Amino acid sequence: MNNFREVSGFSGIWENSIEYFDDNRGCFFETYRENDMPPGTPKMIQDNISESKLDVLRGIHVQAEQWQLITVIKGEIIDISIDLRIKSSNYLQTHKVKLSQGGTNQILLAPGIGHGFIVVSKQATLHYKSTKYYGETEQFTINMLLPPFVNLIPPFSYEMSKRDLEAPSLESMLAKPTFLSLMNQNQNG
Repeated sequence: MNNFREVSGFSGIWENSIEYFDDNRGCFFETYRENDMPPGTPKMIQDNISESKLDVLRGIHVQAEQWQLITVIKGEIIDISIDLRIKSSNYLQTHKVKLSQGGTNQILLAPGIGHGFIVVSKQATLHYKSTKYYGETEQFTINMLLPPFVNLIPPFSYEMSKRDLEAPSLESMLAKPTFLSLMNQNQNG
């Protein structure tokens, strides 16, 4: 059973701990139950799986107009989110949480919340559930090695995609009218 709880003082982000049922055959767990989602969560229509190794950094990724439910199936990550919804009381605030198979292992993000993570276990497997098909909505990347995110992560030489490594700073993104226009529309959550 899912018990989503909104992050204290931060609208638009909910955390959850799903229960694992282990026995001598292996394990079973439920990652999604529509009637357990917070009120106002739209229908999820696409699922994706991501596997990453130790010290991989992904993000900050922003999918405009898209809700995301992220579940750590295996391993452990440091998850970092930022509220980019211009009219939000949390505008430009960051949220950091450790997500792992044995603890808090789900995070639900409203549209306009940017997301990234660092793998801190040997490997991590993540399941993404979203309300839009991949490529159906505007996507942006913000460099997590620059302020304000660099202060939230341990200094290290992370494994990153070219897209993430060459992404612009948050300050640069906030100067782009197209980005600001989309973030001004994202007020759900």
